[in-house]
Amino acid sequence: MNRHKRLRALVLALALAWVLAPAALGQTAAMTVHYSREGAVFTLYRVAEPAAGGGWLAAAEFEGCPCALPGAQAPSSAWRDAALALAGWVAQQAPSPAACTAVQAGRAVFEGLSPGLYLALGSPVETEAGPMVPQPVLAALAGDTQAWVKEEPGPEPQPEPEPEPETPVLPAVPGGLPATGQPWWPVAALAAAGLALLAAGRRGRRG
Repeated sequence: MNRHKRLRALVLALALAWVLAPAALGQTAAMTVHYSREGAVFTLYRVAEPAAGGGWLAAAEFEGCPCALPGAQAPSSAWRDAALALAGWVAQQAPSPAACTAVQAGRAVFEGLSPGLYLALGSPVETEAGPMVPQPVLAALAGDTQAWVKEEPGPEPQPEPEPEPETPVLPAVPGGLPATGQPWWPVAALAAAGLALLAAGRRGRRG
């Protein structure tokens, strides 16, 4: 058991040294995003830098981010979940990006970066099948990193609600019925005719 613990600690130390060494030597990193949709724009965010004691130290733009950052030995699912969580936080907080570039010849290239943890977000692209959105990518950069980006259907545009028909407002007519504008005199004439018929009926019964 102790042997396995020592081996795991050695692997973690080597992984951390692999990330820290370029920064200590003043070296720069690069990232190439491979994506098939020409014209898509990828924005790169520097999420964290390697901490001296291991793990990550949040960059200034991400100091208030509550998302958990994966370790060097975390499974790919943890990296994917962290990328999705960070993408949601970026959409709400809009931190300043480290770089931005468009896809040309199937690649979006970022160069001259400081080693650290980076998040790459792609813009939606309109296609014949509807909008497509590149999946977010989270990567630890220490040299020249290659990332192949998958995509998924974007949200369909919501139709605008149809305006409710307006109720016409009829002009008021002097002596007219309320809310209709019809004159009163037909009502009075019908009432008088009814009274006359009622009186004639009474006289007929008396006779």
